[in-house]
Amino acid sequence: MVLSASAGLLPLAACGNNAPTRASTAASSPPPATAAPTTPNGAPRIQPGGPNRPPGASNVELPATFHLRPGGRLDPTQVSAPASVPVAVTVYNYDTQSHKLTVKIPPTPRTLSVPADGEHVSLRYGRLPNGSYEILIDGAVRAQLVVGVAPGP
Repeated sequence: MVLSASAGLLPLAACGNNAPTRASTAASSPPPATAAPTTPNGAPRIQPGGPNRPPGASNVELPATFHLRPGGRLDPTQVSAPASVPVAVTVYNYDTQSHKLTVKIPPTPRTLSVPADGEHVSLRYGRLPNGSYEILIDGAVRAQLVVGVAPGP
């Protein structure tokens, strides 16, 4: 009985063709170039916010993404990052009004206008010192970026 059950499986295991059915062209042609996104006034949405990365540094950065809700509320209210990883603070605005975003990271806080209706802005920072940095919307503290936490679960 065991022999007949395994014999019934053998023909199924041999079925199918493992060879590709068409040639892949993805490796032979480069992806199309895309333009950097800009705001309605033509300024780039991604603004450098901190020191330049040293030569030879990897392109790894932690996305610190916030969602701006009606009334100036940010979700989440806190994002944590290890000290040795560059951070990209991005704010998506789901409100019908534009808002002023301020990220208070020394030496000089950066302020940008966040356009309304699903638009976003980003600030990129190199390696930041350990600390808790305020994220303000229209002058009110709405969230924190905490740098210096241990990575992992």
